[in-house]
Amino acid sequence: MKIRLTESQYKRIINEYFSDIPQPKYDKWDRLEGDVNSCIRSIIETHKDNFGYDSYGVIDAIYQVMDNMFQKV
Repeated sequence: MKIRLTESQYKRIINEYFSDIPQPKYDKWDRLEGDVNSCIRSIIETHKDNFGYDSYGVIDAIYQVMDNMFQKV
């Protein structure tokens, strides 16, 4: 015989079982910065050869925008 649980029952059991384990705290801004950084790096890798002799200037400008976008206070 299999035991069947509803989704809410499953979530309650999991929450009770893992309630003693400290959960990592994620700063929403750190997560956003990581996601945007990952996207930007992918774009740079894809298009870095298309900028010709200006490649380094374009890539540097992109990184400068990224550095100033998520300034820490």
